[in-house]
Parts: sequence; C-alpha cells; structure tokens
Amino acid sequence: MALTLKALDHSGSRFLLQHYVQITAPRISGRVYPENPYITYILPLALSDDKIMQTVLAISGTHLMVHNPSVEHLMRSHYAVALRSVKHELTKYANGESSDVLKLLVTTLLLCQFECIDGKIHGELYHHLRASRELLLKLQKSKHPVDQNLHGFLLEQYAFLTIVAKITLRVDFQDREVAFDPLVFSLESINRDSNIYGTMFGCAHQLFELIPRISMLANQRLRENEEGISSFESIAQLRLLEDKIRSWDYSRDDSMRPEENYFALAGRIYQQAILAFLYTSFHGPKPPDADLLAKVEPCISDFLKFFLALPPNTSIWTTMMWPVITAGSCMRQPKQREYIFRALDKTPHLMFVCFRMKEILKWVWEDKSGESYGPYGIEMMMKRRNINICVG
Repeated sequence: MALTLKALDHSGSRFLLQHYVQITAPRISGRVYPENPYITYILPLALSDDKIMQTVLAISGTHLMVHNPSVEHLMRSHYAVALRSVKHELTKYANGESSDVLKLLVTTLLLCQFECIDGKIHGELYHHLRASRELLLKLQKSKHPVDQNLHGFLLEQYAFLTIVAKITLRVDFQDREVAFDPLVFSLESINRDSNIYGTMFGCAHQLFELIPRISMLANQRLRENEEGISSFESIAQLRLLEDKIRSWDYSRDDSMRPEENYFALAGRIYQQAILAFLYTSFHGPKPPDADLLAKVEPCISDFLKFFLALPPNTSIWTTMMWPVITAGSCMRQPKQREYIFRALDKTPHLMFVCFRMKEILKWVWEDKSGESYGPYGIEMMMKRRNINICVG
C-alpha cells in the first residue's frame, strides 16, 4: 500500500520514511517499550493516508536536517503539501462536508510535533493545537469505533502539548491561548494498564496536572497586582500547590525496567522545574528579590542534580524541553548555564528546538535590566524579539 502514496514517489522520501522508523520515532516518544506508539499506531495510518505520510516525512526530514542540511528542500516540500492538505480538509470539515476526523486529527497533532521539533518562532503550534482540540471533541462525540489505545495516545499528545505550551503567562499573548479542558486535570486515566501508558507523561501525571493550575493562579495574581491586593485565596492556593508538588513521589521497585526508573528521575526533574515555575509566576513580572531567590535557587540546584543524572539516550529525555527552558531561565550561575548548554549540545535527541532553547536562554541571561528572570523573562525576550516560540 505504501508504494501507491504520492508522498513516497521520490527515493529520498522513501529514505526519510526509513529514517523515521529507525531514528526519529524512537527519539520523539517518551516510552518505546514494550511499544512505541509512533510505530505501532502512527506508521500504519501513514501508510494508508497521504497527508499523514507527508507529515511523518516532514518530521523525519527536520530531524535529519540537523546532521544533513541537504534534505531541507525535500523536507519543506513534504511540509508544504501536508499543510495544504490539512487546510483543505479543515475547510471541508468547517463546511459540514464528510471528512475522516481521526486521520485529520492525527495529522494536526503530527504538525504540532513538527513545529516543536523544527523550533518554529511564529506560534504555528497553537493554530494546530486549536484545530486538534476541535477535532478531539468531535471524535469523542462520534459513534464510529476508534481503537481505545490510539484514542488515548492522541489525547495524551494533545494534553502534553497544551500543558507544556505554558511558558508564558499573560493573556495578552492571545496567539498562545489554548483552552484548558477537564482532560488536563485528570491525566492518570489515559491509557492506564496499556503498553503505551505514560508515553509523554512518564510517571509524573500528577505533576503535569499542576502546571495549568499554576498558570491560572498566576493570572489571578496579575489581576490582583493591578488592583493592589493580595487575597487570602491566592496565598492559600500557592501553599496548596507547593505542598502538592513537594509531596509528589514515585516509588521504585526491583521489578521495574531501567526505563521506568528513568521515568521517576524525569519526574524529579519536572518537580523542581514546576516549583520554580510556581514561585516565579506567583512573584509576577517584577525583578526577583531576595525572598524569591531564596526559594528558587535550591530548586535549580536540585533540578541540575537530577537532570545531569538522567542518561541523555533514554527515551523520556525527549520531554525535557519545558523543564530545561523553565529552570534555565532562573539560572544565575555561569557553571549552571554551561551544564545546560553542554547537555543540549550533546544529547542524542538533538533537534532544531535544542538550538532554539539555547538562543532564548542566552537572551534571558544576557539581558542587563535585571528583570529578565523566569517565565516573565522569557516572555519579555519574546516580545522584544517579536517571536512566539513553540515548545513541546
């Protein structure tokens, strides 16, 4: 069936497919054992649908391009065809014409992956995320049978991307707005007891659920700051979230595979980055003071301890971009910054997004105003440079 797809007419395209199967798919999934859903579920769909295949080849191409720039033209060609196909199908869908919602959803979510991997800076991710949300809601109401594990995998992809998209907090970044659905507050049920449970969240589902709550609290604090108040409710919520983050634990046992023990380590990394996110977002956009630094600095030290202990070739490393940029934006010591840059340079998961993270962190660190710190520092640099980064 694959040979009938237009996407595979070119020998270079068939090479990109091979690269996807052997190299890219294992690098973009946080879990590869006992199944990698990017192979088990996405590959068969790609072999039956040209727009999915075009997107798969674009993803493979931008991954390969880091080491082989000669594939850029072919990669851009697949990406352009995928975009045209999705726009055409979305127009049909909006007009009430028949369309395969499942395959369209798979394509929009894969385009989300592409924009993140490619390190895009104009908010392309958010357009695909909003379309994916609409399609997910439609799929959930559909009477057509859908493989439950595939459905769960798509839910997890969407939830992960929606949550880690939150690196800026102010609502005037309208192009970054994606609604928080009830789904993002109940992650542990997604594909529980399946072979692909925790594909993106590892074992840290409970921690990921707190990121949207922190974002909502940050926006509440911004409104309170404008009114010159500090409510008991927001302070109580801060303490509740802090307790939840600090009390998170994941017990290991001797029966676990090494990969699952790395999930626990990844959870520790997220735990420290989320604590820093909580403290800096609650503090607001004003420059950091001694009280804030006293809370955040231990988080950054622990973050680095756990991050440097995580083997860079383990699959869960692919989920590290959010904690890296979040914790990295709070790093004040040159040695800490050096460790982060070295890890991004040497990771087997090297993609253009790694270079983009380094670029943004460098802007934050080199700012002389004293205000560029934490998520608000990232936001400041984005506004100054007129960019809208895609993190995933």
